[in-house]
Amino acid sequence: MRTLKLFIAAILISTAIHAQQSTIYENKSFHSEKLQREVNYALYLPASYNTSDKAYPVLYLLHGGSGSHVDWVRNGTVQQIADQSIAAGKSIEMIIVMPDAWDTWYANGTEPNSNYEDMFISELIPYIEANYRTITQKSYRAIAGLSMGGFGALNYTLHHPNLFGITCAYSPAVRTDNDITEMEQNTYDNRFHTLFGTKGKVGNARLNPAWRRYDVLTQVREFPEADRRKLNIHVYCGDDDYLFPGNTQLWAELNKARIPFQFRVLDGAHTWSFWRMSLRETLPIISAQFTR
Repeated sequence: MRTLKLFIAAILISTAIHAQQSTIYENKSFHSEKLQREVNYALYLPASYNTSDKAYPVLYLLHGGSGSHVDWVRNGTVQQIADQSIAAGKSIEMIIVMPDAWDTWYANGTEPNSNYEDMFISELIPYIEANYRTITQKSYRAIAGLSMGGFGALNYTLHHPNLFGITCAYSPAVRTDNDITEMEQNTYDNRFHTLFGTKGKVGNARLNPAWRRYDVLTQVREFPEADRRKLNIHVYCGDDDYLFPGNTQLWAELNKARIPFQFRVLDGAHTWSFWRMSLRETLPIISAQFTR
């Protein structure tokens, strides 16, 4: 009898745990009029989403270069990290949206139907807020990303200071003017020519207005003083990351501009192990912003 009771209890516990699991969808999509194509996104819904009628804060989590919308699911173990943080009481439940950005740098390009930033701000965010139970105030909307995604997160925050309550950039792809002007030609053309319309350009000719609009360092220097207190930026970079020089320059510019920020240098490189660690560390910080 005792064995039977233990067996039944184990089944009930297992059922309860299963019922409380979060849900990951890898291949959601919506049609973008601005891009004239389908935009895929992965989605994390917290455990209580399907059994409650409450609304949730949202984290937009951006992938890096040559990646896709499933990177944070498959390589970043976002479901496990979020579930563990919530179960430990370190984070609150939230919706996490992971859109596909191809190699657009999350920017408005120079070719037809390439205005990714416009799509993100005026189509994706409204779509998510119309189709899922979200809290739509700024303080309940966060953005984070790795490398190219960190570049995108910083740009969206600087371009739209009223949209996000907190921004986390992991190894953001911040480059100085010197990094751009001296970049090897094939690397530069493959990475940036369709974005900034500067294929074949060398030296200072690469530093055109299209680049300046997305140059994080220039934007920080020129950011309006009246809007500085609206920002809440957290930057994480590994001490062995090849982007460390650009990130240290970002630290200097943020400090000089007196923009609210936290900058952490941790042991690590430009790797998934570092980005997973960064997400674990920042989810509670993001949650603290949501619960202010």
